[in-house]
Amino acid sequence: MSTQESRTDRYRRVLALLPRAYLEQRGEEMLAVMLDGAEGEGRDRPSAGELLSVLGLSLRLRTGAPGASPRARSVGEMLRLITLIGLLLQAAAFASAPAQLPHLWISPIPGLDYAANFGRFDLWHVVGDLSGFVCPFLALAALSRGERRLGLVLTTNALVLVSSFPPHLDMFRYPAGFLGQTYAAVALCVIPTVSGLLGFHREAPRVVRPRRWFTAVFALAVPLVVLDSMPIARDWALASNVFAVVCGCAAVGIALSRTRSRGGAWPAALMVVGSPMLLMLPESMNLYTFGGSSFISRLLLTDPSTFVALVALAVEVLLAVALAVSLARRLRRSGRLPAELRGQR
Repeated sequence: MSTQESRTDRYRRVLALLPRAYLEQRGEEMLAVMLDGAEGEGRDRPSAGELLSVLGLSLRLRTGAPGASPRARSVGEMLRLITLIGLLLQAAAFASAPAQLPHLWISPIPGLDYAANFGRFDLWHVVGDLSGFVCPFLALAALSRGERRLGLVLTTNALVLVSSFPPHLDMFRYPAGFLGQTYAAVALCVIPTVSGLLGFHREAPRVVRPRRWFTAVFALAVPLVVLDSMPIARDWALASNVFAVVCGCAAVGIALSRTRSRGGAWPAALMVVGSPMLLMLPESMNLYTFGGSSFISRLLLTDPSTFVALVALAVEVLLAVALAVSLARRLRRSGRLPAELRGQR
């Protein structure tokens, strides 16, 4: 095999990273340009810059960049929805952070000075929680203004969160039920980061109607801040559980209303973002003994985390049904649904 043929094969293997439809349209043109550049520079193989450039183009094309297929545009829309909804739930998950600080002044321990009262709190833990609460607002503002890089940097506060939790990940020092909440919180930070890096590429459209997203964040986070500030645990638990049911119903209602016009992007995005809350269920359920009214009363009044996980489980099931119906409707319209499933012979 000649040097030219070997160089061409190497470049074809790199271009094979691109989607097939795009490669059929632009592949030969891109190959000719890259071969001319390599010959002019005396190279026999693609450079690292060319490889990264093709890989980046491949990822953008598979997430809705101009020239992508309709399916890729749907994937990009879903990734951006996952990012935005994930930021919303992230602010809600860390809504207890701003409610911790007033307790330094509202409910200090008698006989201790300010420094001793302040020492009751794990400062680094509070800072990590506050970053999880504040950064979603800032990230949403940056993405809404088209400042993509700043918005993506602000979604990476999961690194701050993880660094604030090392002692809490020791299962031999902390009770069961806490690890599930920790892992759920970390996942709620990681998911928007990953989906944002994939969905908010440089050719991605700006956030549509950002005021609605800000309204949703405040509508979800502010009531939780108020609930976390309530001094009576019984009332706080009951109000939190009622609020969880309201939010779950709202999520299902929004998904169903958007499914007919936007396809399965909304239910799929909500399912992905809501899945971390299921991590709280196994450990917290082990804390109770099933049977009798004791479990029901404790579940409804004193354990919001378990109740939230159960609501999330119900929402996930309903969203899965909505997604299946949406996919079946799309297949029926395209004529690809099997005849026996369409009720035909």
